[in-house]
Amino acid sequence: MTVRHDGAAELTVRQQAVRVLLTLVGLVVAAQVVGSAATMTGGLAVIQELDRPVTWLVVCALALTGAAVAAARTTAARVLAVLGTGPVALLAVPVFLFASAGWEETARHPAPGGVHRDLVVEEGSDLIDPLWAVSVRQGSGITAHRWKVGEFNGDDPADELVSVGWDGPDRIRLTRGDGRVQLVELAPDGRPRTEVR
Repeated sequence: MTVRHDGAAELTVRQQAVRVLLTLVGLVVAAQVVGSAATMTGGLAVIQELDRPVTWLVVCALALTGAAVAAARTTAARVLAVLGTGPVALLAVPVFLFASAGWEETARHPAPGGVHRDLVVEEGSDLIDPLWAVSVRQGSGITAHRWKVGEFNGDDPADELVSVGWDGPDRIRLTRGDGRVQLVELAPDGRPRTEVR
């Protein structure tokens, strides 16, 4: 019995695979843009979770490698596609590991006076330097909004974040390594009136 190889059917399947993978890349880019915009404007906290550039870089690199392999018609072209795009995908993994600060929520302080907002502190590291991110989360569940108050880098001990807390229901008190105290006023919706740098 002889089995015929249908090249047209294989081409269609490969074309569909390329379309799916390129659509995935487009969706990932759109997710990053939406997440980044929400993070900058104090949008919904659930949408801000899409702001993951390093994760999306890895997904895009792998999807583009898969699309290049699927688009190639011969074995030699597939090998060249892997050799051409594979290293980019493989380099995306260490980039992910080194560029990711590994943020972890280390403190959450409810606002005094019954106001439904929290002061959130996250800690990470930039290879050897400690990092802190402070934000205000107003509301709860999927309707919660989160606003960035500031990010702090411990590469200079004078700039590291020593303590953070409430100085009233609408004011945050930040203390730096050199003893500087900064007060950040909040608008009624929880948005900081100034961003600490």
